Amino acid sequence: LAVSLISAILFVRGWLKKLSEAWKYFGVALLLASVFVMMTAIRAFVGVVAIMIFLFIAAVCLMCVKTQESSAQIAGFIKKSLVIGSLILFVLLLRGFFSLKEIPDLRTIVTRQMQSDLKRIRERNVTNEEGSSSLDLKRVFGDAKVKYRWLIEPKYGNAGYPFSEGLWGVEKDGLWGYVDSADNVVIDFKYLFVGMFQNGKAFVVMSRDINDEKKDIAGVIDKEGKYIIQLRQGLVFQGQSPDDNDRWPFCTPEGKYGFLNLSGDEHIPAVFDAIKKFSEGMVAVQSEGRWGVIDKDGKWLIAPRYQDLGVFWNGYIPFQSDEGLWGLLNVKGEVIFEPKCTKIIKSVSRSDPLLVQFDNKQFKTNYLNEKLEFVISSDQYEVHSEEYAGGLVFLNAPGPKSADTYTALDIKGNVAFEFPKMIASPWRMEDVKGYYKMVAKGIYRKMFVINEKGEMLLPPNFLNLKPSEEGIIAVQSENLKGDKRWGLLILGATSDDI
Repeated sequence: LAVSLISAILFVRGWLKKLSEAWKYFGVALLLASVFVMMTAIRAFVGVVAIMIFLFIAAVCLMCVKTQESSAQIAGFIKKSLVIGSLILFVLLLRGFFSLKEIPDLRTIVTRQMQSDLKRIRERNVTNEEGSSSLDLKRVFGDAKVKYRWLIEPKYGNAGYPFSEGLWGVEKDGLWGYVDSADNVVIDFKYLFVGMFQNGKAFVVMSRDINDEKKDIAGVIDKEGKYIIQLRQGLVFQGQSPDDNDRWPFCTPEGKYGFLNLSGDEHIPAVFDAIKKFSEGMVAVQSEGRWGVIDKDGKWLIAPRYQDLGVFWNGYIPFQSDEGLWGLLNVKGEVIFEPKCTKIIKSVSRSDPLLVQFDNKQFKTNYLNEKLEFVISSDQYEVHSEEYAGGLVFLNAPGPKSADTYTALDIKGNVAFEFPKMIASPWRMEDVKGYYKMVAKGIYRKMFVINEKGEMLLPPNFLNLKPSEEGIIAVQSENLKGDKRWGLLILGATSDDI
């Protein structure tokens, strides 16, 4: 860069100050030589930047020349400059300062930079403020259990839910359908959205109204693609709901909710203002601004007199009093846990403890088991993950380790394992028993999977994960072109390992 600037100054001054021809051509010679030297720079990106700066300087020089000399003089100057530049290039070639092999194309430049970055990350073996490396994760979680093979190479644009009951709902060219683990199309790609199969049934959307979801045309199909509930407007999708999906909610154009049976007939009239999910054969519904509970036939079990209600868990349902505090009712509507909590959250599974929080500001959290006994005390732990999932909960470690360590506890409150916050954090969405999603810290933030002992089952190579209890995991990865695609792999492979 310094040589370029000096030569450019000589070049301009040679024309403006009417210096001798020797000075003029000497400036041009230095300018051309500096370009070739910059193009052979060890750091290719520096060379590219230098060339861009040179082009700018050259444009300024030409403007100066144009204002001082006639066209004939400029043409003669260019001819002589080309001759001198060719001679200099020839000398550089002879002396070995310049080689065509040393000029990388853009793809080579990018590849070299990526390889350099990856090498730097792999070689790091301690944690620091930048996050974790693969060696950090290996040291903490181990890799002896990492065995998997692809069932379906990454190829699908989207995947709404995990592999379930032998089928996987995926998107291809803007339409959704279902494939099996061998990538055979079982149900054609013809829907605008599909849910996961549960108890042999899945929710599908055939057309959508972007202004009013109540006008969406949706239905419920079996594993052969036959309609259990025919396509209709107003069918409501409540996400993953492993319990009691033989009552499907629907909404009228007037905004009232009811329930259909599996024949598609109206089983519970649409007279409610809002509804929750069915669980354990019961569902909370809102009528005239107050919440109560009905059974599968629409019979009132708990009269609508509460500010809010949750979802049933082991025969108990959270309720909110008029003062805004939460407690628990049994199926008879009797208060069995007084309303003194600021928050009560149902766990994903019935076997997992229930989260109860007494102070939103202090983040002190307790967990109740099905016998309403505290298994984790707020005197010991501060919450990190807000609920149990798959038999584990992740909390800040007690005592001095609270700031830098996560503790995983089982449903009895016993410590399963611990790990540093600096290298990874739990990602609790869609956890299932035995398979827990984690996010590696640092600039890449890739996801990986561990088991209930804290052992790594799947390395941090993926943008997203959707585990299933079968040990088949839907994963999203990114190829060299930057395309993000979903594939399917199975853990614990003994052959064709990757």
